[in-house]
Amino acid sequence: MFPPYKGAERAGAMVRYRHLLLEFETGQVFHLRLPIGWEPSPSAIARLANAFKTHYPSIQSQSDLAAAISWATEIALEVLDFDLSAPSTKSFPVRAAALERRHSTFGAGEAAQLIVDRVAFEEAKLEAALAADLELFINNLDSDVLALSPLWNGMPLQLYRWFVGVSAKVRTYRIQAARVFPAVIPILAGARSKSAAFSIAVSVAIDNGESMVDALAVSCDVRKATARHALRVPPELVAGEKLPTLITALEKSIPDRFPNEASDWTILERLVFDAIPKITGRPALAAINMSFLPAISRHGWNQAEKLLSSLCVGFGSSHLFREFLEAYKAVTWDLTNAETVNRTITQTACKKAVDEALASLGILRTFEAARSFPVLRNAAQAELTSRYQILRGERWSGIIDEPMVFGSCQIEPILSLSIMTCVGNSLNNCLASKWSGYAAACADGQMCVFAIRSIVGAGDLLGVMAIRWQADRYGRYSADTFERAGPNNTVINWQASGPIDQFKMWICTDEAQRRIIEFQRTSATQRPKSGSELQMRIEMETTIAALRKVRQKPLRFDVIRNKVLSLLNIPSSADSRGDHGLAALPNTANSSE
Repeated sequence: MFPPYKGAERAGAMVRYRHLLLEFETGQVFHLRLPIGWEPSPSAIARLANAFKTHYPSIQSQSDLAAAISWATEIALEVLDFDLSAPSTKSFPVRAAALERRHSTFGAGEAAQLIVDRVAFEEAKLEAALAADLELFINNLDSDVLALSPLWNGMPLQLYRWFVGVSAKVRTYRIQAARVFPAVIPILAGARSKSAAFSIAVSVAIDNGESMVDALAVSCDVRKATARHALRVPPELVAGEKLPTLITALEKSIPDRFPNEASDWTILERLVFDAIPKITGRPALAAINMSFLPAISRHGWNQAEKLLSSLCVGFGSSHLFREFLEAYKAVTWDLTNAETVNRTITQTACKKAVDEALASLGILRTFEAARSFPVLRNAAQAELTSRYQILRGERWSGIIDEPMVFGSCQIEPILSLSIMTCVGNSLNNCLASKWSGYAAACADGQMCVFAIRSIVGAGDLLGVMAIRWQADRYGRYSADTFERAGPNNTVINWQASGPIDQFKMWICTDEAQRRIIEFQRTSATQRPKSGSELQMRIEMETTIAALRKVRQKPLRFDVIRNKVLSLLNIPSSADSRGDHGLAALPNTANSSE
């Protein structure tokens, strides 16, 4: 039991706590922080113990467990961590306890230096007593488990509880597993975020004394040789669900080039979770990402990042490769839905199928095709100049022409495709894609898109919002139908919430209503005669023409499209519908062959 002390200041008042290390018969240990008024009587400790037995292990999260115990015992407590491998008094403000003990004995007019000396003396006594109590407590814990601490450079309580709260047989299996594959243990123990299916499969194998290699191979869908090599993953490299992803990435690498040194594993981790996703815009496990690994691991991991950089030579930014992938997905999704009558295909399924189709043909060929795509697309676009106006980048009208300030934010209108693409690239969201439909909706007078920028500090871009205009039966417009998103399509920063609400209120004013009506009238005069749907069809036609011009034979559009249809279990009907399914438009794609 640690001595009471004064804790951190809260709202100008000093809050005081007691600390308690509680060990159960099963060997499990908990570290609690309780109010100073709580008395450590046998009955009070028994009440705490009963609450823990009721709620643990069904509740693993420390914060959730603390809430459940607090509710059951009516005590505002916290469940904290503690490193059993290096018990130290540094984490407890012993000086505050020393000050509290000496506060009542300070004499009037006593010299400051004398007060300092007396507090220091009391603090040293408390620290020595606390260190002795901690050492005694630790010496009575499971020494075999504590001996594993160097594997993870520490022994947090959650990790310790995973070993001791089981039968002797299972405890032995778990200790053996820790010595064989230390990287996986913090995930199984819940000390790090985890992948549930992976953790359950490996935990069951360990507790039953079965082969951990077999469990890894099955749960990650890899060969046993790959799973066996994964046992060498450095424990400090793994964080939560990264481990199963790393094992899958290992399977995609050249077998005789598997990483061995810690530096090799670090490079693999950077490639899988950072460098490659930045290029493709896809999650780490996407098939297109995994297809990079054979090519860049072939010459050794010390050269892998350099090879990845050389592949990207010729791209002005990583967004260009994403544009190529998005073009294939958008066109294929459009044609797939056109060719299916009683079948629904989601964009996610189509994107995955396109990724797999391109990945199966090799990343080197895909990169060569992606490099040529912008030039080819510009050439195809030039052929359709007379039918391709607004989406080429010209300015369209909006309800405001200049930024407006509301509170701490500035609402900026987005009035051209080039600005919309730039904002989308900055926030890494779907505005960056020419196929998102936002540009056509803005040009058609159906929607307005705004950037939200902070006017505090560096003027950071906080997010975007899109408002689709719908009039009620009285002819008035509101902003009830709108979307908003921050960077990477996350929830927008709280700083923007108030200004957004103020902007929505401004829309209801007479001035704003007049602007909306004028905006829709102006958009109608700028609108192509056949409407925005034709504009998007022309955009699709331009993309198809460019994809057909790609000279890498295995990446010809028809080949990829048919492979995607096969992956989606859809029979191709191209012969009966024409090459591209856009009967309303002339076949400019074929003329470029």
